[in-house]
Amino acid sequence: MFNLKFTAVIGNERVNVDIIAPEGMDGPYYMIFIDNYCYGSIIKCNNQWKRLHVNQGELTVDDVQALGERIDEQLKR
Repeated sequence: MFNLKFTAVIGNERVNVDIIAPEGMDGPYYMIFIDNYCYGSIIKCNNQWKRLHVNQGELTVDDVQALGERIDEQLKR
């Protein structure tokens, strides 16, 4: 199961980010948790990262691209 954990700095705050692929799925669908709160999920379609669903629009297009890049980096290892 894919599970990527890291600490990110947003403004003056440090947050814990968890990106997981639901059990039984190893992509291209990933759930995003920040400080144990589910911010939504992203998916890779046609080689582009997109929001699959988000809570109250909390993940911007730039957020999705940055998170997708982290996933791509981890998968290359």
